[in-house]
Amino acid sequence: TVVVAGGPHVSGVKEAALSECGHFDFGVVGEGEETFALILRALREGRKVLGLPGTMSRDGGGAIVRASPRPFIRDLDTLPFPAWDLLPGFPKRYEANLFFSPGGPSATLVTSRGCPFHCAFCDQSTFGNEYRAFSPEYVFRAARTLQRDYGVRYLVFCDDTFTVNRSRVLKICELLSTLRPKVAWSCDANVMTVDREMLRAMRRAGCWSVSFGLESGSREVLASLDKDIDLVRAAEVIRWTSAEGIRPNG
Repeated sequence: TVVVAGGPHVSGVKEAALSECGHFDFGVVGEGEETFALILRALREGRKVLGLPGTMSRDGGGAIVRASPRPFIRDLDTLPFPAWDLLPGFPKRYEANLFFSPGGPSATLVTSRGCPFHCAFCDQSTFGNEYRAFSPEYVFRAARTLQRDYGVRYLVFCDDTFTVNRSRVLKICELLSTLRPKVAWSCDANVMTVDREMLRAMRRAGCWSVSFGLESGSREVLASLDKDIDLVRAAEVIRWTSAEGIRPNG
């Protein structure tokens, strides 16, 4: 059996992932959709994987060779929805963490990739720091599919920072507001990227909870983390969030 490893750990440690685990035949560094498809095609056709952009392989002498990186996917809307139908018992067998969910059939969605911020504790080796996003229409179609076809009543948006693009957030909220029954949801945000109007729109669209990357109340600690947020603004945003009927988490 050919074993291909990918994801944040492999993208972060790169060659070490293969050197520390001989059971991995190949590694995928960065976004995996296009790279993994090319690996499968090469294996089916009896061609070498060695040298395919975005991959790590072993040469004839067992040395690990990392190929050139694969460019990021520019148009994320070209990607199909996740194959939810291949998850046995979905969604009931996949309960959301109560920290993020009020309960009920739930699912997760990643609607953007990359984060423009540079917090010292965060690894960006998989998606980079250039913000790329699925269109609001794509996000709505995914949410509607989960609601209608799978009975999902709660969504967890797992974007690093859901609120980077204000106009996009407002359009997503406008579209989600049309769902009947309404779907509740939560997301992660940076306090410097939200305002009262956005929070109000999010609440109308079903937002139940927002997790803010506060990290600390100490300016010194924030500076050591390269976390560029204003503490006065942070307190204000928490008050706004609560006042709009959304549960704030830090």
